[in-house]
Amino acid sequence: MRKNGVNILVTGTPGVGKTTLCRRIIDDCKLKYLNIAELIKDKNLYSEWDDEMDCNIYDEDKLNNELQRMCLEEGGFLIDFHSTEGIDEDDIDHAVVLTTDIEILCGRLKKRGYNDKKIDNNIEAEIFKVCLEDALDAYGEEKTLRRQKST
Repeated sequence: MRKNGVNILVTGTPGVGKTTLCRRIIDDCKLKYLNIAELIKDKNLYSEWDDEMDCNIYDEDKLNNELQRMCLEEGGFLIDFHSTEGIDEDDIDHAVVLTTDIEILCGRLKKRGYNDKKIDNNIEAEIFKVCLEDALDAYGEEKTLRRQKST
């Protein structure tokens, strides 16, 4: 058992509802909320900018070092991120993978102003269950829960 409780990763393709879910439950679960995408931006944990996808490319080593500095291994975090990369597998006790209907996802990504290539890339990732496969590879079936979210 970790000093401060479990670490739960909520993951999934951008737009499936990770942040919405985390914000709804954070007050009830007595964990600290950690949005990795915001951490990467705030701490400049990226190595370059991808013009085509209109996003930063984060540096896994920098991210892992920052998470170690934050004492992630001690537990007590609800972690919101679209990937398992850069997070030490031993630091995650449970992974919840959110999925959603493709039409709903497409609408959300358009509302965010994503370009067509970025939308296509994320829709493809959702269709092929990339986030689910990554979580299963990283944490195994015992630690991974898939949750369909349709709203």
